[in-house]
Amino acid sequence: TPSKHMQLFRAALESTSSGSILVTKAKVTHLQMSQIIKPFVIQHFSNYLEELDWSILQKNSPPSKHLLDKY
Repeated sequence: TPSKHMQLFRAALESTSSGSILVTKAKVTHLQMSQIIKPFVIQHFSNYLEELDWSILQKNSPPSKHLLDKY
């Protein structure tokens, strides 16, 4: 399991006098990863959200015009 691998890795690293280790080359290049991982898509949702009606939080307040028009 990955956690067991990390425990073994940590134990091996702690047993060295300098704390240095050898690592192998990556199996995937940077160019290959750029084809696999696509850039994020940021969407702006403000056009889809209705304007908040804070008057409904107050007791005995009349419904707002927006609420009356909606229903």
